Amino acid sequence: MRSNFNKMKADRPWSRGMFTAIAMLGLTSVAHAKEDSSLRVMTMNMFTGTNFEELVAAQDLPSFGAAVATTIQKIISSKPSERATAMANEIAREKPHLVGLQEASILATISESSVTIEEDLVQSLLDALRELGIQYEVASVETGLDIAAPTASGDKVRLTTRDVIIARSDLPPGELIVSNPKHQDYLARPTFQTPLGPISDPSGWASVEAQIGGRDHVRFVTTHLDVNPNIAHDQAQELVQVLNQTALPTVLVCDCNSTPDLSADPTFATYRVMKDAGFHDTYRILRPNADGFTCCQDENLLNTISKLDLRVDLVQFRGTIVPIQAKVTGNRPRDKTASGLWPSDHAALAATLDISTDPADR
Repeated sequence: MRSNFNKMKADRPWSRGMFTAIAMLGLTSVAHAKEDSSLRVMTMNMFTGTNFEELVAAQDLPSFGAAVATTIQKIISSKPSERATAMANEIAREKPHLVGLQEASILATISESSVTIEEDLVQSLLDALRELGIQYEVASVETGLDIAAPTASGDKVRLTTRDVIIARSDLPPGELIVSNPKHQDYLARPTFQTPLGPISDPSGWASVEAQIGGRDHVRFVTTHLDVNPNIAHDQAQELVQVLNQTALPTVLVCDCNSTPDLSADPTFATYRVMKDAGFHDTYRILRPNADGFTCCQDENLLNTISKLDLRVDLVQFRGTIVPIQAKVTGNRPRDKTASGLWPSDHAALAATLDISTDPADR
């Protein structure tokens, strides 16, 4: 999502020859990877439903109150539950073990006597998946923006944005074991002045450890880096410092808000932080000539023709991992909801990774 409000919002080195061979063949899969060593993952920005321009522009309390009303209406008009069903269809097709969700938001109204959840994107997603006959559970949560503002009725509306990891929970015993959930705020964060005072967005990362078929542990991490290139760069540096504290093979999925394909772009420096820390870009390894665009549709999600023109949603890895497959989802008209909405302003990215530590198993 494009926004000026943060979307209120021991490694084994790869050989140059292996990268070259994969790129020359244009492979999207490795046929001989064994199923029991394949980790399937997705990264998916669910989109809160607004880019928050009205709140940023508000200069006094009356205009801020009007902006709150407009923001609420935009979120509701984006039909989060309906979109969650479309996103569930994407997940059900790919059947990932783990999904990293960004902008996994909750909208609630608060009166003197009650709190009413108006929209909960993650719960709607889990419910829709269950209806499709596939079970996922929340495995780790990082809470970002969490603000409450008055409405014209005198009640308050509360918006909470989160990064969430969901894990498949209906597999045979031992096929997927998820443990050690962690999360942490970034010190680098944007702060905005509003008529109600400063608002800071304490975004961060969430992670779990996973085993597939009893294999060695892999660390799985999701994050949503800031839209401001300078802040995102600092957040990426914080993240790799944390990830450098473990020797586990690591899969990092994100709305990185940085393009790996345009070195002249101001956001490329953020991607370079992760690249210099040893992370490899799954999609570009497997699909060297494909655009792989994941961002961004119109804010109202009603554009007829896709407007995706940036690749900022990434699945990256380092350590004893081999990429097998990578696929953009939610980017075709057939993925739209019954109301003609795109599932999100971002497309999702699914990937399969071989995590076997024994080359003989590959």
